[in-house]
Amino acid sequence: MDIYDGCPVMSSEFLPDPPDPQMGLMGDLVLAAFCVIMEINGVAECVKHRWGYGKLEDCKDYDFIQVKATEITGTSYEISNKYYGKNVWITF
Repeated sequence: MDIYDGCPVMSSEFLPDPPDPQMGLMGDLVLAAFCVIMEINGVAECVKHRWGYGKLEDCKDYDFIQVKATEITGTSYEISNKYYGKNVWITF
């Protein structure tokens, strides 16, 4: 039974789908890490470095931990502890 029966404006068919949990963990990783490079289909982009959002050239001298997007699992707390202050290169 839909709790919004009788109220078509609030019907569940109009409510957004729940967010992808993997994207939430990705956000936690980006917040915790020092520098983050995302590589999608062979194209790399610096999405975060110590001083904000920059260019790939700004991160050229860093050593990175290579992580596949599918390997990012756990709770927000675990992700933050594992990647805090690290340089992470994420491949999709």
